[in-house]
Amino acid sequence: MRLKFEVVKNIFQKNILRCYVVIVFLLIVSSYFTGKKILMPFFYNHMINMAIYENQKISEHIFMHESIKEANISLNEELAMLKDNFKLLKIKFFDAQGVVRASTDLNDIGKQNTEKYFINNVKKGEVFFKIIQKGSLSLEKEYIPKDVAEIYFPQFIDGKFHSVIEIYYDITHISGEFNTIIKKIDSIYFAAVGVFILFFSFILYRLSVADLNRKRNEDEIIQLNETLQEKVRKRTFQLLKKNKELKKLANFDSLTGLYNRGFLLNLASKYFDIAKRNNTSLFIISFDLDHFKHINDSYGHAMGDDVLKAFTQTVTPFMRNSDLFGRVGGEEFVACIQNVKEEGALLLAQKICKAIEKATFVFNDITIHLTVSIGIAKLTNEKNIDELIEKSDKAMYQAKEAGRNQVCSYKEA
Repeated sequence: MRLKFEVVKNIFQKNILRCYVVIVFLLIVSSYFTGKKILMPFFYNHMINMAIYENQKISEHIFMHESIKEANISLNEELAMLKDNFKLLKIKFFDAQGVVRASTDLNDIGKQNTEKYFINNVKKGEVFFKIIQKGSLSLEKEYIPKDVAEIYFPQFIDGKFHSVIEIYYDITHISGEFNTIIKKIDSIYFAAVGVFILFFSFILYRLSVADLNRKRNEDEIIQLNETLQEKVRKRTFQLLKKNKELKKLANFDSLTGLYNRGFLLNLASKYFDIAKRNNTSLFIISFDLDHFKHINDSYGHAMGDDVLKAFTQTVTPFMRNSDLFGRVGGEEFVACIQNVKEEGALLLAQKICKAIEKATFVFNDITIHLTVSIGIAKLTNEKNIDELIEKSDKAMYQAKEAGRNQVCSYKEA
């Protein structure tokens, strides 16, 4: 009893009860009208689709009637028969100018429909419809004594608007079923609301009990949370740092800081697809340091690593932000250049070649002069990026065979 008293007291002290009443009221009202907005359009559309489906065959039958272009009386008789057989309220047949040429109500013949919906929707091929309530006016301002679906079925012949069938379909029985369903939904809904209120009240009680227990151990929990949060922050920081390092190792060359082979090929493949799709230019430039093996053999691999880093620092400033530049092998590098003319790509490669030739690289008082052989391949009819890179490699080897320290463009044999 004492616990229950404390729970109720806690509820009133925190205004939980007031909030609860307001929340439940808002939930009941908002969810009810939200449900109406969701369910009613669903059944409404279902009712419309049923009407359209059931009357589509009637309109097709009328359009196929051979007497459409003959005497109106023959078609009028046909419409009257269809009206009786299918228990329709009315059927009209309009010509391309919107004039009634046949109708189950002979007083309609000769009238012209000039309404906006007829011109802007029906004449453009849309099956146009509207639900007309009992005692209301139709789209053509006619008094309707029943619930009907007023549906227009347009016909096009050889791509040109030819005629329209208008059917007044009696949906009184469907409307009755619809209203019955809505009443059942209302009953189910309010029953569900009652269950929800009971369930929410139980949850409220349990939450209040938990709140009292939390207060009794508040100091201990706060201290525990602070300790846990500090551990989480430290662990999160360590994980982020580790993930950053792993991402760098996975995508970048550890020596030069450039893209590694796998990541470069992945990005270049995307550039390749974009260029193919947009019919834009794309070039692959392959670089290979001349006599690099001699540098490793003569001065050691540490010196070779310094040379590769110095080469990278020399070439990188020539690259735009949109260009790709990476190390794909020991002394082999590849650049992917997009949206430039062939002369521009060739000029870029020549500038890099001259810059390497003129540069003086000094490591531990040892001066090294470098040269580079460069091959260029332009995107033409290649199926993938690998074929384009293979062509740039062939051009690079042609540069080596021609004496190194030069640029060669790939030429089809």
